[in-house]
Amino acid sequence: MKVCPFCQEEIQEGALKCRYCRTMLISAAPEETAKSDVTYVLDKDLVRFGKFAIAILGIFTVVGLFLFGYRLDDMSDQLAEAREALIESQAKLGSTQATMDAGLEKLKSSTGEIERLQSRTQTLVERAERSFAVISQRESRSQELLVAMETRSGGSRVVRTTVTTAEQLQGAPVGGRKLWQNGTRLKVAFLNGSDDIHEIVSEVANEWTKHANLSLLFGADSREAEIRISFERDQSSWSFVGTDALEVPSTDATMNIDPSWPEDELRKAILLYFGHAIGLMKEHQNPNATIPWDEEATYSFFSGPPNNWPRETTYHNLLQKWSFDHFGLTKPYDRESIMHYPIRTEWTIGDFKIEAPTELSQGDKEWVARLYPKND
Repeated sequence: MKVCPFCQEEIQEGALKCRYCRTMLISAAPEETAKSDVTYVLDKDLVRFGKFAIAILGIFTVVGLFLFGYRLDDMSDQLAEAREALIESQAKLGSTQATMDAGLEKLKSSTGEIERLQSRTQTLVERAERSFAVISQRESRSQELLVAMETRSGGSRVVRTTVTTAEQLQGAPVGGRKLWQNGTRLKVAFLNGSDDIHEIVSEVANEWTKHANLSLLFGADSREAEIRISFERDQSSWSFVGTDALEVPSTDATMNIDPSWPEDELRKAILLYFGHAIGLMKEHQNPNATIPWDEEATYSFFSGPPNNWPRETTYHNLLQKWSFDHFGLTKPYDRESIMHYPIRTEWTIGDFKIEAPTELSQGDKEWVARLYPKND
């Protein structure tokens, strides 16, 4: 007996095939042959089964590889498409970013340009405002010029009147409190003119300070003076009213006295325009005035030469009255006031007329003392 090398069952010594595992056996080699030299014989059915199994495995492998490879190709295509889409999106994003950067730069540039334009506009507005102020002041000055008017009837002498400010011509009411602080020491500068005319002005103007609590300090530096007087010929005489002078540039005059006028008219002009300089108004425009104006005759007269005024100018310069509360005090009408302009009979109803005063009236003295009362 011997042991089957495959199933370890006992079988006949000369058996060529194991009856248990059905495996073919090769008889053992002669005893003189080394025990290590063993030859195995495989069953054909087993080999056939192995080949069949290998074939089936190969088929499944090939089919699996084919299917998996197809899916890999499909996935590879999808990945390629996704990669291309990603690249395209990145390109679009880059383009969008570049566009946004360019837009941001343009916005910054536009913002800077807008700021520059705003600054320039502000500068232009400020210049325009200064120019308008200068123009308004010059217009006011030109409209405050005395206009000489000659009449041939009845041998009347030359009379003069003035034009009011641009503010009045634009429809604002006559008036507006323009008085100096009581007790003010007003500095007066002479911008030109001779010593003789300076002395005359200083002497005549101080007639007001005898009755008003004000001082006139003549010969001041023009840069510090509230009142600056020029002596330009053939430009008539004029003055800004009261504190309006503070709005005039320090290089410009606030009053002009024409030194070519006759002595009596020169004295009247100095008193009249220093009256304006301390804030007094035209007496013929006093709301309590009782002048019987012939308005149509007045409009007709001043519409002709040398004035050629439109109706609104005549109204503002002669017929319009200042407001009752202009000074905060009621002023009685004073037909003898130095601030009263001459009134001719052809401008009124009846024979009413007023000659041009040449000195301060008693009413002027009392009125200025009320506006600027002294402490004694």
